[in-house]
Order: sequence, then structure tokens, then C-alpha cells
Amino acid sequence: MSEFEQTVGEIVGHIKRSRDGFGQGWAEFHAAEELYKTAKELRRQMLQEILGQNDLAICPGYHGLQEGSNKPAAEQLGIYPRSQMRLYFFQDPVFEREGEYGTDFFGATWLSLLCPEHFPETDEIYRQAETGTEIKSEVIRDGDRYILHVNGEDITDFVNRGGAHINLNGVTHPGEEIYRHFNLPDLPEKPSLDSLKFGK
Repeated sequence: MSEFEQTVGEIVGHIKRSRDGFGQGWAEFHAAEELYKTAKELRRQMLQEILGQNDLAICPGYHGLQEGSNKPAAEQLGIYPRSQMRLYFFQDPVFEREGEYGTDFFGATWLSLLCPEHFPETDEIYRQAETGTEIKSEVIRDGDRYILHVNGEDITDFVNRGGAHINLNGVTHPGEEIYRHFNLPDLPEKPSLDSLKFGK
């Protein structure tokens, strides 16, 4: 066998082993990705069980932590008894405006569970000819119905439609500091193709 044929044979062998190794490595990486998602969801469920058992909820508002605090108090993290939290409805009506690059859309409607620190002091309705009616109001639960305190309007249909803009139970996917507060374990390193490629 000539040196050329030997070299070509070695190339083919390396390529085959590389393909076999890559296939095995990809399968392991995909399995790690799926297990990471499962672990993340299981830990989230553990937190929700703790919150439910203790009748707590997490406010979505910003809660600044005091410097040098090794273990922040629950309120610093936005964790409050559900009995102290109230539902707040905000409607900024959607309207169109022609801009330099076409039609722009503005407005939002959301419902969220807020702590005493972030719950506004007053309800209000503000009507503006150009954009419609802006509403800020506490929401009162009456059985299965959701009623605006400011004007008695029933917004149950809006609530039942659901979506990311409706948050009846406080934050459900919090940051790591919340899990650590309840002594729940950190997640392992998140599977990353960069770490696979570059060993980071």
C-alpha cells in the first residue's frame, strides 16, 4: 500500500470515528437539554407548592435589595402573604398612529397581583378623545367573576381568555434569589452548544 493510500485510509477512519462520536455527543447533549427543562419545571413546581402551602405570592414589581444583605427579607424579594396582595387592572387602549415607517400601534391591557408597596393608592378613569379610555382599577373577585372597583364593569371574559398579560397568582417564574430564599437547590449548568464546542 502506498503512502497516499495509507493517508487516505486514515482520513476515512478519522471521519468515520468523528461522525460516530458527534452522533453520540449530539444525543447526549439533546438528552441533557431535555432533562434540564424537566429539572427547571420540577423546581418551579416545588416553589409553587411552598408558596401555596404558606399562602404566599410574589409581586412582579421591582423590589430593590439592601446592600450587604446576605439573606434578604421576604418583602425585599417581593414575597408577601396573599391576603395582603390585590389584583390591579390597567388599560391603555390600543390606537394607531401613522409614523415615518408606517402605522405604529400603542397600548396595553394587563391584570396583575401586586403587593402593598406597588399597589396604586387611587382608581381612576381617564378619557381622551384621541386614544380612548384609560382605566386603572383594583379588581374585586365575586365568586367566579372579576369586577372593576372603579366603575363596576365585569371583566371576567377578559380574564378567562388568559395570556401573558394576565397574572392572577403573582410571579410564577422568578429569579434565582427567590429559590435560594426558600432553600431550593440551584440548577446545574445549562446545556450550551458553545460550552460543547469551546469547552467553556
